[in-house]
Amino acid sequence: MATITHKIYGTISEIALVPGEWSEMNMEEKTAAKTEQSQQGALVGRSSWPYWPQVLVAIGILIVAGLWCWWAESGNWVVRVNGTPVSKTELQQETSRAESSIYGFDPNAPGNKQIAQQISGEILQKLVDEVLLRQAASRAGISASPEEVDTQVLMDMMNTGGQDQLEQVLKSHGYTLDQYRQLVAENITISKLGDYVTKNVTVTESDVRAAYDANRAQFQQQSFADIHDQLQQQVLMSKKNDAFLSYLDGLQQNSFIERRSTGK
Repeated sequence: MATITHKIYGTISEIALVPGEWSEMNMEEKTAAKTEQSQQGALVGRSSWPYWPQVLVAIGILIVAGLWCWWAESGNWVVRVNGTPVSKTELQQETSRAESSIYGFDPNAPGNKQIAQQISGEILQKLVDEVLLRQAASRAGISASPEEVDTQVLMDMMNTGGQDQLEQVLKSHGYTLDQYRQLVAENITISKLGDYVTKNVTVTESDVRAAYDANRAQFQQQSFADIHDQLQQQVLMSKKNDAFLSYLDGLQQNSFIERRSTGK
């Protein structure tokens, strides 16, 4: 008896045939036999390696990761702050709003190119600082609650004469109401971060006296006692502002900020 062996996915399948039987088969029988052997082999292969679902999931993850990396490198970002991108579109929108707030300013007019570049640079730095502060607030567990946002937006509606009037004002500056709510949330968050960072800042009596003496001409006939409480608050706010700017400078120094040409 002859033995024919073949290997399928690491499994040996033996087929015992009487000499002469294979050659005596007609073509149809030979084809049927080969088809049956192939099907049996494929079933054995699949059942002996049960990890196809995991492999497919892994391949899918690699594809998604590759697409994300491609987007991150070729997207329209102009700066990345600790990996968080600031898009060219966002920079253009914010720069346009800043330029429109300057009465009669035309960024395309002769002689205004340098001013326009300066405005764009300042806006870009502002956007970078905002990302840094949002990241710092997140690390500290600080955020704006929906109630805080609702309260501020409601106050703004009352100050402008209602929701319709507020939306008109926002539209003139390129904002929707939803975008404004997001802006309010970010401002509240950063304000709370500022309070957290500067909570230990204090003002001494000598600080107030020094401020009074340095600006005596501004107070005219007001005595130190008359202006004391108001001046104390001004000095406190000034010291807190200095402390906050120092904190922001530290964030800038200890962060990875990657810039690229805005022309890309």
